[in-house]
Parts: sequence; structure tokens; C-alpha cells
Amino acid sequence: MNNIRWSDAIAAEWMKLKHLHAVTWSATLFVFMPLMLAFMLYLGKTPEMATSSGMFSMKTGMFVDYEWNGFFMAVLQAGAGLGMVGSGFVISFVFGREYSENTMKDLLALPTQRWKIVSAKFIISFMWSLLLLMVMLLVVLVSGWILDLQAEDQLVWDMSMKFMLMSLMTVMITAPFAILASVFKGIMAPLAACIIALIVGNLVTTIGMGPFFPWTIPALSALAFEDPGMNVGIIGNVIYICTLVAGIWGTIKYWQVADHHG
Repeated sequence: MNNIRWSDAIAAEWMKLKHLHAVTWSATLFVFMPLMLAFMLYLGKTPEMATSSGMFSMKTGMFVDYEWNGFFMAVLQAGAGLGMVGSGFVISFVFGREYSENTMKDLLALPTQRWKIVSAKFIISFMWSLLLLMVMLLVVLVSGWILDLQAEDQLVWDMSMKFMLMSLMTVMITAPFAILASVFKGIMAPLAACIIALIVGNLVTTIGMGPFFPWTIPALSALAFEDPGMNVGIIGNVIYICTLVAGIWGTIKYWQVADHHG
């Protein structure tokens, strides 16, 4: 019965995404964001233009400086929110589309173990989201080179590694949204939960509880704040890992009994 290989399940999920317009639109968004930040940084480096550009003159205040350090700090903060929403959309789409396109029953009837299907979906979701964030990093590096930003090579390398760490952690912590997509049989519930998590994350960070909220831990870990209310410790890392494992394990368990849920 179990004659479909795990690699076949991954290949099938990849083929589903290959020609979707959602891939193009999501990539466009992850290119647009760093370009806008680069443009605002450029305005900050040329005060005469910023003064004549209305609202852009106010937006340039988000940079701690107008070189690589300031650019990357802004990118890390913007990337945390965009990465959460973007990755949340990806995983919601990959798991929820089976219900919206009425293919769930056909998928469950395949002669293979359910964990192979679920793990393939997670792998494709994580890879797609990471690819989008790496595209964003590439645009950041190219933009900084064009703007001739100044910094030691080591700083650019360190900040790039921080961005990659944040990206990996942000992508993986979206795993619990897959359960919502499966239980509520669609895309809207997990997307709503993703936005709520982003809003709550901003709130708990302002009151010093960010290191204990799974969806703010990636950004705080990458930024490595030393303040007591911003520093992620052992407890925060345990919470993060438990949330990640619960999301993956819970989704697999739900799919194993999905036939009984209609």
C-alpha cells in the first residue's frame, strides 16, 4: 500500500507551486520592501531630496544611521514582520488549498503514509519562504552596494548572518498555522491567526514579554538585545522549540485522523 516514496511527495508539492501566480506575487513583495527601504535610506543620505519629498522626510528617521548598520537594522525589523506574514501566507496556502480546491479527499486516498504528505508540505513551505527571504537579502546587499554604503566587511557578514538566523527561525515558527489550516479547512483562519500573532507580538514586546512569545523570539534572537525585557534566554528557546514541535507533530496527528473530520 505504501508505494509512494517521500521524495515523490515532495516533488508533487513542488509541482503544485511551480506555476502558481502566488509565487510571483510573493516574490514581488519581498523585492519591493527592501527597495523601498533603500530608497528611504537614499533620501536620508541626500537631505535636500528628503526635505522636498514630504512624508519621506519623516520616514527616514527609522534609520539609526545612513550606512550599512542602519540599513540592516531597518531591514531586520521590517523583515521580521514581512517574514512572519509572508511565511504565514505560504504555509496557510500550501495546507489550506487542498480544502479550497476540493482535493483533500483525493490526497487522503493516496497509497502512502500521511506523515510523508504532511512533511513534504512543511518542507516545500519552509523552502519557499526561505527562498523569498534570501531574495530579500540579495536585494538588500545589491542595494547597499549601489548606494555605496560604508562599513567593515565583517559587519556586513555578521548582519547577513543575523538576517539568515531570523529568517530560518521565523519560517519554522509558522508551523502551528498548518494545524489551523487543516482544522478550519482553508486559508483564512491561519492567515488571521498570523496577523493576530504579529499584533500581539508588538504588544508583548513593548511590555517586556517578547522573549517568551514564540513569534517574537526570532527577531529578538537575531537582534540580540542585552536589555532584560528583550534578551531571549533558555526559557524563551524552550518555548520556541516546543511551539515548533507541537505545530509539526499536531499537524501530522490531525492528518492521520483527517478522514474522521469530514
